[in-house]
Amino acid sequence: MNTYRILWLTENYPPQRGGMAQSCDRIIDGLRKEGFVIDIIHFIERGVPFQTIQQLNGTYTSVPFKDSESHTLNLAWNHLQNKNISVLVCFGGYLSVLAAPVFAKWLAAPLLSMIRGNDFDTSIFTPRKRDLLRDLFDVSTAICSVTTDKKEKIEKYFDAKDVEYVPNGIDLTGWQPSKSELDFAAKWKTENASEKLVLGIFGQLKAKKGLDFFIHAVAGIANHQKSICCSSEKLLKKLFRLYRYRK
Repeated sequence: MNTYRILWLTENYPPQRGGMAQSCDRIIDGLRKEGFVIDIIHFIERGVPFQTIQQLNGTYTSVPFKDSESHTLNLAWNHLQNKNISVLVCFGGYLSVLAAPVFAKWLAAPLLSMIRGNDFDTSIFTPRKRDLLRDLFDVSTAICSVTTDKKEKIEKYFDAKDVEYVPNGIDLTGWQPSKSELDFAAKWKTENASEKLVLGIFGQLKAKKGLDFFIHAVAGIANHQKSICCSSEKLLKKLFRLYRYRK
């Protein structure tokens, strides 16, 4: 059994919705199953009570925004200052990035920064937020990025040495489609796109991910039949409408 106790700072965790919250939940759940004890500090919107809930192999503490960043983070520090921490993890979000390097120094704990694309893209060209990234990376023992592009940019601009690329993916040893799912896919293919190329778009579909660009690019392709399968019915209808119009 591992004896590590991890302090995890994040603004993305259930009950919030979205891919980042789900990803954070999966990572923490996996680590806890391996025996790590994880105390979650979840910076959350106003109206949620400041409270700690005991969980299996750790705790969950909701820290609502109170008047200002400084007041909110001082409340969080007063709550956790006496904890015996093996490592501190920063998992994205403005308040987490702001707090992590300070808490790591005060707790004398190594800092692992898991940088989201959104944290980097919205901060690198904003002077005040760029300084926050510099503070974070200067104190970090290790930095994780889900893209090689972010890894290279962090290394080149901030002269960071220990930056790891950890791609998104599915561990096929832990997940396999069921027979009913395979049967459904085969049936859908036969009925809707038996002789067509099928492209799948999965996840939380947002405009910032370039879906409009993708739609217009596909709509502009001539002399090819395209069938687009995605989790947004509205997007699917828009795509076919544009395709028919262009054709």
